[in-house]
Amino acid sequence: MKTICKLLPVIIFCTASTAGFAQDFHYSQFYEMPMLRNPALTGMFLGDIKVGAAYRTQWNGITAPYKTIAVGAEFKMPSNENRAVRLSTGLQVDRDVAGDSKLSKTQIMPVLNFHFPINGDENSYVSAAFAGSVVHHSFDRSGLTFDDQFVNGTVTGSSSQKFNFSNRTYFNGASLGFSYNYGGLDATDTRYYLGVALFNIAKKETVPYFLDTINVKYNRKFSANAGAVIPTGPEDRFTFYSDYFKQTGNSLFQIGVLFTHDFYQHDLDKDLKEGITFGVIHRWGDAVMPVIKFEYYNLVMGFSYDVNTSHLTVASRIKNAFEVTLSYKGFLNMRNTTLRQVWCPK
Repeated sequence: MKTICKLLPVIIFCTASTAGFAQDFHYSQFYEMPMLRNPALTGMFLGDIKVGAAYRTQWNGITAPYKTIAVGAEFKMPSNENRAVRLSTGLQVDRDVAGDSKLSKTQIMPVLNFHFPINGDENSYVSAAFAGSVVHHSFDRSGLTFDDQFVNGTVTGSSSQKFNFSNRTYFNGASLGFSYNYGGLDATDTRYYLGVALFNIAKKETVPYFLDTINVKYNRKFSANAGAVIPTGPEDRFTFYSDYFKQTGNSLFQIGVLFTHDFYQHDLDKDLKEGITFGVIHRWGDAVMPVIKFEYYNLVMGFSYDVNTSHLTVASRIKNAFEVTLSYKGFLNMRNTTLRQVWCPK
């Protein structure tokens, strides 16, 4: 990539903070990464443990592909019907690498989510969660070419452009989330949840970047979340997801609907089944993403492809991003089967 020296700080800065959301990770199959949606959605599944991973490659038709990798793990602490508060923990790790300079961002975010039961018969409860994140930025200047290296249109020698450092690590502030979950204990009952969260509560005004003259501003980010599972029969169901994010003058809205058919029910209580899911996700003003998922016992694999609908359509030729996810969830045999079925968020 040929980069003019005076414009490089602007390009790096824009990569980090343009539109407010480029500094944050987002996925087409966003429901697979609940901790990024709202820390209070941690542990919202049937089982004791859940591990998920995602791989995303973006903008192949425009420039060097942007690649994002994520791994998330959720774990429910042992509980029983006599405990007033239940606890779920989670850890989200994300890494994004962008462009020829391999400008990267790595984030590690631990989460604690406390569940307060309201009505045992209906499995209804509210949750309050706390999260924090550590972020590491870096880039490789060997992938960049500067204007002082060009002589008569030919690249010669090395550049005199100097950088104070090529990596930075900082604490990105604390986050707080709340959610309400309602669902009957019967698998044919409708279940739904509502949630709100505030990220970067401390509102970091400036974070030093690669040059002394450039600082990145991390403003607070608000999110609202909703979802529902509506069975249409013993083997079929619709699932709805939606998120709204607001950060300074920028906003993002995404919504999705999925239809699932279970081919064979092995054990309804333990949610062991084979199934297939079709659906579509819409990130408002940006892209439409068809989705297909395959479920086999405790494993679920999902595929999606972004069809660009924004002003980037001409440059991207409607191509945007391919994403694949893989998740596993289940019970731990060391726990008592009866106790672990009580107050189980799902």
